[in-house]
Amino acid sequence: MLKKIIILFSFIFMAFSVIFSITAQNTRPKRQPSSTRNIQDLYNYIKEKTKKNQYYENSIVFNHHKFAWHDAKKKQYKQSSYYSYTSDEPTLRMYKIIEMIDKIIYETEYLYDNDGKLILIFESQNDYETLKYREIKFFFEKEKCINIIVDKEVLSSENQEYSSKMNKLEEEAKRLKEYFINEMKDYQNE
Repeated sequence: MLKKIIILFSFIFMAFSVIFSITAQNTRPKRQPSSTRNIQDLYNYIKEKTKKNQYYENSIVFNHHKFAWHDAKKKQYKQSSYYSYTSDEPTLRMYKIIEMIDKIIYETEYLYDNDGKLILIFESQNDYETLKYREIKFFFEKEKCINIIVDKEVLSSENQEYSSKMNKLEEEAKRLKEYFINEMKDYQNE
């Protein structure tokens, strides 16, 4: 009798273990592909260097003191480029745009590799009435989107819901890079 109880208990324990294991795997968020993790690690590294003022920074701020505008809204816009030098040429690492309208803040960061190619677009915002996400990341490799992460959910790069947003931000990243290059050439030629 005791042997049957032990066998029954062992069987029940194994069944619960299997069920728990399957449930844990299904509730675990999808893991990022390794190339996406590498880009995320590089982003964290560059972000930390910007916080420690270890990159050159050029910034433009509109309405520095956040005064109310003619429409009675407090607005501010800040555009910053972070770069280092390899020999005599500046290497753009990150472009950051912060736009504040009253208490709503939109922040977009564009990350570039050492060759000047776009590898990450990261947008965060607290516009709860207009947009349904808080953070969105577009990861690029060889100038093609390889992954999209929306509020920690990993999506396919083929996702149609965010394709127009990605295209718009990708065009802005190219424009900002060109702006940076032209401004630096003008500055260095003075």
